[in-house]
Amino acid sequence: MMNNEKIDRELGRVIGEWYEWVLREITTKIAKDQMKEYGPELLHFVILELYNKSPEYKQQLLDDEKVPYWLLTSSGLQLRSGSSPFYRQIRQTRMAARSGDDSLDFAEYEPYDGDLYDCFTSAMENLDYYHRRLLEEKYLNNLTFTDISRKYQIAIHHLKKDTYIALEMIRKHCKHV
Repeated sequence: MMNNEKIDRELGRVIGEWYEWVLREITTKIAKDQMKEYGPELLHFVILELYNKSPEYKQQLLDDEKVPYWLLTSSGLQLRSGSSPFYRQIRQTRMAARSGDDSLDFAEYEPYDGDLYDCFTSAMENLDYYHRRLLEEKYLNNLTFTDISRKYQIAIHHLKKDTYIALEMIRKHCKHV
């Protein structure tokens, strides 16, 4: 087991290797059209979110070589959710200030590739209640596994395993996109 400082150094190295690719994917497939200019801010936001995760979580992402995919997935979830921290802290403030309209409705923007968004939405709808709720709590409500464990009285290792299962179901459902 590596200490947190070594894990963060390794994480920084991996992020550096993948940064340009991840940013290009975010600006062309996730935060496109009107939201494209927010790509760099969105990526920086999710990188900070990743550094705030537990050492065990970061090490697992490194071991599984999933850091760039976590960054993409988290970026998509942050951008799409009207209740996400990114939405509240960055999008809402900057977009409303730019437009001069405090009641700007971000739901009118479709930041995703239509096929990918439709596939993801369909996959989420096809999940059973437990797996769907788990992903909503973890990624849309930004709760930690500890928070979810306390809220629902489910062991953390089960939550991690079930989150992985739910994400795999979505990946399989959307592999054609």
